[in-house]
Amino acid sequence: GQVDSVLVLFMLWAFYLILKDRFGYSVFVFFLGLLTKPQAVLFGPVMLFAAAGEFYKIFVTDKKNASKRLLNGFGSVAICVGAFFAISAWLANGQKIGWLFDKYLSTIGSYNYATLNSFGFMGLIGGQWQAADKISMFGISYSLLGNILCVLSVGYCIFLFIASLKKNSWQKAIIPLASLLLAALVTFSTRTHERYIFPVIALLLIASEIYSDKRFSIIALGYTLLNFVNTATVLYVYEDLTKYLEKNDPLFIIGSLLTVLLFGVCAVLVYQNIFEKFKPKTEKTYVQPQSVKSAPQKKTSNKKLKTLLASRSDRLPRFSLKDVLLCGAITVIYACIAFTNLGDTIAPQTYWQSETNSYYATIDLGFEQQVDKILYSPASSSGSFDIEYSLDGENYIRFTTVHLSGFNVNSWATASKKTFSARFVRLIPQTTPLKINEIALFSGENQILPKTTDQNVSFIDASCGKAENLFDAGLVNANPPSASIPQTNWDQEGEVTVYFDSVKSIDAFYLYSCALGEANVSFSAAGDDGTSFNEIAYAALPSEYSWQKVTCYDLIPV
Repeated sequence: GQVDSVLVLFMLWAFYLILKDRFGYSVFVFFLGLLTKPQAVLFGPVMLFAAAGEFYKIFVTDKKNASKRLLNGFGSVAICVGAFFAISAWLANGQKIGWLFDKYLSTIGSYNYATLNSFGFMGLIGGQWQAADKISMFGISYSLLGNILCVLSVGYCIFLFIASLKKNSWQKAIIPLASLLLAALVTFSTRTHERYIFPVIALLLIASEIYSDKRFSIIALGYTLLNFVNTATVLYVYEDLTKYLEKNDPLFIIGSLLTVLLFGVCAVLVYQNIFEKFKPKTEKTYVQPQSVKSAPQKKTSNKKLKTLLASRSDRLPRFSLKDVLLCGAITVIYACIAFTNLGDTIAPQTYWQSETNSYYATIDLGFEQQVDKILYSPASSSGSFDIEYSLDGENYIRFTTVHLSGFNVNSWATASKKTFSARFVRLIPQTTPLKINEIALFSGENQILPKTTDQNVSFIDASCGKAENLFDAGLVNANPPSASIPQTNWDQEGEVTVYFDSVKSIDAFYLYSCALGEANVSFSAAGDDGTSFNEIAYAALPSEYSWQKVTCYDLIPV
């Protein structure tokens, strides 16, 4: 999954520090957010606004603390830049020192489409999954059109920032400006996903509290509903119907139109608050009746009173038991959803890929065997493939069709639990390109390891195209203790002795054979002296390329 909520946490933290006149610390927090997710660069213009505001304080409003602000603020920038290149050099592994910077740029420039399922202006004019360099209905490419609209939006935000700078309220305006800027980039730029609007919702809610304007909360609610519909529609269409939203889909057009209109309302609302066109309603002040004599109050100097009020205004509200229980419940519910079917901590490093329907992978089980269950680990989040089986390798019977799902990417899923008998099993892609990490066949609880694999065309490349990549993860939830197919073997005549560092209790052995023909093996054990060996187990070697459990006669300490 994505980590947008973590990114939002860092961005809110950074903007809060700016609001509290802690620009230097905000740079460090922004840097942590940037390391968390490259999309943090979308908030870069906001940090430039804050830097401009810091310069304004240094040269205009707070000259006496200029040196301190320069050291704290821009010294932190230098430290973060140095740390970025230090991390890049540390993890370079033979790459040029700027490889991490290039990686960020390539990430930002990836997904070269006008829009990727995201409600917005590009979706409104038919840009859904259209190449970014394709000519739009306005006679210029989607990419150029998006750049023009984004530049105009940034220019509008600069205008509002300068206005707040003149009113000496730029720190207060940082968060609504951040929400407006990001909303503009998501609404008008190319290469956007539906989840990119998520940070805007959080920023608008904070702006509602800063300016005491509930209309920010109403806009946040509107974005929440639109983002929910957008995400739910994408997941439904993409997962269940195995296709993308159509560019002329009525729901997609309406959602895009509402998103553009909502941005317009947001732009007007931020303008009204920065220029103080909106005055929040104040609560009625209680006036004590004249007939009631108030208790004498101790005189306090104006200077002390201002200091006391300022210190109290900076205090954060304390969490009540209700707040703790509510936050805890939300965390538990979200954790249950987030960690369900999260997958394994070890992902496959290779995969089999088919570029056309003529690619297929054939699995030779060595001899006719009963297959009771098939598991697979997909590397693609969509598409499908057929599973066929045969006794002679010539006449195949279609067994089932497997539809890939985004919920199972890089995790194990069940293809079938039906039983059939075969020597050969074949995977034929029905949609291309198709990637499959691994596949595992079981007879009962024992995994069947294939003898050979084959394809009817040449490999795509040696690292990702060969069919053998389907099986290099080895055992999957099987009893034998190994996690992978053995890469070495012992093929010498005679005997081999294994020594342990202390006495062990052994009740079983697991054998994996790659021998051709029939053979037997016996196991003997000795105590501490290492000389008096007694036979403890005897077995015929298992079928070629398969595991077999050999149980000892008794539980023997050796």
